Amino acid sequence: LEIRDEQGNRVPHGSIGRIWVQGDNVMLGYYNEPQKTAEVIQNGWFDTGDLGYINGNGKLTITGRLKDVIASKGFKIYPAEIENVILMHPNAVRAAVIGQVDPAVGEVVVAYVQLRSQQPDDEQKIRQLCERNLAAYKVPRKFILVTHNLPLTGTGKVDKKELRKSAENH
Repeated sequence: LEIRDEQGNRVPHGSIGRIWVQGDNVMLGYYNEPQKTAEVIQNGWFDTGDLGYINGNGKLTITGRLKDVIASKGFKIYPAEIENVILMHPNAVRAAVIGQVDPAVGEVVVAYVQLRSQQPDDEQKIRQLCERNLAAYKVPRKFILVTHNLPLTGTGKVDKKELRKSAENH
């Protein structure tokens, strides 16, 4: 297992990067898709598409998926960091952060938050929680608060692909 930057260079422990793995248990490639295989397997190493870092104990911590990284004003924003802050709010059940296209800055941060119940000041309190715990450029520009279930994938994770479709309509 290695953590690498965008150029394929190993990064120091504690730095977030792309997770690459090698071993007998790693896939051989995509069936009848040599070009797609060449994009993810290089010199026997498989680019998982996941992001993470090696912590001080030598353990892997997964921070998200590469395709979920938000690019805004030249910054890379990792949704999981923001989601974890939002979930500190006692009324938050689930949170999912996505990037919404904005021609001026690339993408803006949008947070979907599933609440236990609707309270009049939830958005303000969640925004303040984010402002206290995140750099200003990571604070979501828009919060979409719901009390119904956010769409889920078959594995029980919030379906960000569905949320991106929904965001295009807002």
